[in-house]
Amino acid sequence: MNTNRLFCLARAFYFLVWLACGIICLLSEANVLPTAYLPADPSTEYALQMLCVVLTLCCVPAALRLLTLNRVKRHMKPDTPQLAGWNIARIAIIATAVFANTVIYYGLHTTLSPAFCLLITLTALVFCYPNKEVD
Repeated sequence: MNTNRLFCLARAFYFLVWLACGIICLLSEANVLPTAYLPADPSTEYALQMLCVVLTLCCVPAALRLLTLNRVKRHMKPDTPQLAGWNIARIAIIATAVFANTVIYYGLHTTLSPAFCLLITLTALVFCYPNKEVD
């Protein structure tokens, strides 16, 4: 596959994450999708909140700093297929946290911690737009 096609695929994946998250949020807010479907006992609620926080604290720095790691940077040059692959990996890392935070927020619907974590991960996703240049 050529480089331009891989970058188009990476950008499509990027916008697909935004679109899917937006659709899930819109349908949940409109009560089309069910909300508050996770058990609301205190121990489960605490565990799910901590999962959101840990995912956010691990995934955001990992995705944002991935392309600056020496091991990754050593193998890449501008306009290479490896760069597109690493951009897709960055988006996948952030997408994991985005969808987990979205599901947990609408599943619990009793606390705002997952919502704040979702906002943090969506803000980080803005900075993961696939670029053909090595930073």
